[in-house]
Formats: sequence, structure tokens, C-alpha cells
Amino acid sequence: MSYRVYIGKTAGVSKEDLFALCQTFGSISDFMMKETYAFVEYSNEIDAKKAVIELDGRFINGHRIMAEPAKIKGVSENVDLAQHPRIYVGRLQKSVQREDLLNLFGRYGEITDIMRKEDYAFIEFGDSSFAAQAVKEMNGYNLNGTKIVVEGARPKDEAKEIKTTRLYIGKIGPQIKKQDLVITFGGYGELVDILMKDDYAFVEFTTTHAAAKALASMNGARLAGTKIVVEEARPKEGASVQTQQSTTNKRVPLNPLLQQQQLFSSTDASTGQAAKFNMRGRRLSPRRSISRSRSRSYEKKNSKKI
Repeated sequence: MSYRVYIGKTAGVSKEDLFALCQTFGSISDFMMKETYAFVEYSNEIDAKKAVIELDGRFINGHRIMAEPAKIKGVSENVDLAQHPRIYVGRLQKSVQREDLLNLFGRYGEITDIMRKEDYAFIEFGDSSFAAQAVKEMNGYNLNGTKIVVEGARPKDEAKEIKTTRLYIGKIGPQIKKQDLVITFGGYGELVDILMKDDYAFVEFTTTHAAAKALASMNGARLAGTKIVVEEARPKEGASVQTQQSTTNKRVPLNPLLQQQQLFSSTDASTGQAAKFNMRGRRLSPRRSISRSRSRSYEKKNSKKI
């Protein structure tokens, strides 16, 4: 179980001051701070709850900060281990070998597959009860001096790796703020940047694995009552395409009269240049219409006489 606390509005607060203050509430197992927010992980639930109570609304060097439990929507919350007896093991040191994981987790039951990556691994058991017990007992386990993360994982096809650290978040309502994205997506790994627009955002992680984990877990999930879309952000050109598409959908239609004027644009056959007819969309008054009709009739009669 994770005892992580989110601390917001930290602009102007030094990392040293915040860490020293957080340390007064209990033993800290992990600390990560950015310009305007921070995540603090305590070794037990009591310390984490105490920190939230004491830190929320507190002033540090004239700055009022906020604190709340980190809303980590990890894969274990959205994965049914009864259907997918696969677990994720994170924060592994390079010295940890495949055989070490087999010996450590093999005591919970038959292991059918182990996929070892740089700093994490996926372990699949033969039965869901083995996976559930491993998650319950091994999350937070100290392995070679590092507390590892153990949680339920998606099936192989859903947990596939991606090549980008940047995600596109679509269909976000006006009630979703930048802070909500920081709290939600910050639970999957360290964030580099969040770019917020009207109804979409871009979230960038430090690693592709963190992005892949967030993608697998959050696509189609509900955030602040809204079902969001999470996709791989395309390269710079692709990202601009997504932006252009969103902007295009929100464009205000042209004035109908201007559209009508454009429809009556043509090319002069003699000069090859564009010629525009000034169609203002106005109807002629009855008097002017009658006057023009009489003038045309008069011209026809005179031409016959000649």
C-alpha cells in the first residue's frame, strides 16, 4: 500500500525547507519536488495522515501550501487479478536478476512468466490468488536497500511499451484543472511538463515506462466525473496536428454573407487573375427592380425599331 502525499502551491518554497518540515511527521521513503508541487511518500499510513492534516493550509516562508492524499490511480485499482494474474514490480535495482525475482516471488505460487526490464519487471502467476497475495505482502518490500512497488498489471497486449514519454489527454471538461492532472498522472512517475488547453492537455513523463503505465491505466478512466481519452502524443508535427484539429472544431463559422461573396469569386479568362463580384447579399428594393425592368423593355423596343 502506498502512503503518498501530494503537496501543492509550493512555488517559492525551497526543497530543503519542505523536506525538513515533512520529515517532522515521520520517516520518508521517497521525496520528489517540482516547481509548484511535490510528492512525499511515508513509510506508514499514520505518518501520511498526520502530514496531510498538519500541512494542508500551512504557511512556509509566507507561502500557503495545500496537502492531500495522492490520488494514485495505479494499475492495481483498475485491474481484475482474477482475470489477469499478472503483477508489476517497480523500482528494481540493476543488480536484481531474473533468478532473484523467481526466488522471491516463487514462494507465492507457480510463476509462468517473468519479463525483466531496466528498472522494473512483469511477473505472471498460474493463479490469480498467487498474484493477489504477492501484491498484498510485497508492495513496499525492501529489496537491496530499495522499497519496491508491487501492484496488479494489465495483460501483455494492454501493457505494451511505447516510444514516447508524452501523452495526449482528450475530452477533459472545464472542471478538470492542472492540479488534477498532476495528482492523477504524477502517481505513475515523475512528470516533466503539463500543457493545458481548453479541452485537452499534454502530459510528459521522464520515462517511456511511466507514460505506458499511465496510458494503459487511464485511457477511458473517469477523472472528476468525465471519461477521458489518453493516447500517445505524436512527434512535434503530430502534436500540432492534434492541436489544429481541436482548434478547427472550435472555430466560429464565417459570416454567411462573406461565404456567399467567396462563392461568387471567379477567374478573368482574359487576364488569368481572380475577379470578385461584390455580392453583399442585399435584395433590390421593389422600386429599383421595376425601374430596371422598364429600362430593359425600353431598350428592346428601340432596338426593334432600328
